[in-house]
Amino acid sequence: MRWIATRHLAVALLLTMTATLPAQDDVRAVIEKAITAHGGQEKISRIKAVRTTTRGTLIINGSEASFTGETVAQLPGQIKNVIECEVGGKKQSVVQIVNGDKVSLSINGLPQAVGEKVLAELKELQYAERVKTLLPLLDDRSLELASLGESKINGVTAVGIRVTSKGHRDLVLHFDRTTGLMVMSESRAFDSATQAEVSQKEYYGDYKDINGLKKPMKLAVRKDDKPFMKVDVVEIRYLDKLDEKVFEQP
Repeated sequence: MRWIATRHLAVALLLTMTATLPAQDDVRAVIEKAITAHGGQEKISRIKAVRTTTRGTLIINGSEASFTGETVAQLPGQIKNVIECEVGGKKQSVVQIVNGDKVSLSINGLPQAVGEKVLAELKELQYAERVKTLLPLLDDRSLELASLGESKINGVTAVGIRVTSKGHRDLVLHFDRTTGLMVMSESRAFDSATQAEVSQKEYYGDYKDINGLKKPMKLAVRKDDKPFMKVDVVEIRYLDKLDEKVFEQP
């Protein structure tokens, strides 16, 4: 009789899960709503290059360090990050360039070795940023999508979707149930300070209309549920094309 009771319990749990989790068709509905909320498929697909300037603070060894940054990116795989910060009273200038499979890093003008773990992490970041444009979620068959149901994030009821792809870490995107805007993403990430993998959550807020596209002007990052970075977006500019020299390796 015991196995019968166990079987009935399993069936009951299955029915409960089926009743509370949205069907796969609803996953697509969530994605379509999110794409519309962020500006629509047509406008998002037109983005070719973008220049973003930011300012914010980093938490380093328990202390805050202010920074300013500029990121230029061009699809499909070109990114240049320039960060100016002050750590321990010393000014630091960090330049990171990703141009396809070529990666370079320099600090105060001095080239730095890019290890395999850092290189792998940059590729994961490229993958995650591509997914966060949302359009691949509609038709990229290499991506498997699953609903995680609803949760509360900073007082907002959000719908979560897990994105799985072979060779990449899982990525979870959370969308405001009412507006469709992305409020948080979460994944595993490599932490260069501890040389270990940690959980990473990115919170998005203060959305503004930039040329018909909704963009978050505030970002907060937590690693292993501890504050790591706060960012204020100063300016976003969409560009037709960036000169290839921008992404030349030093």
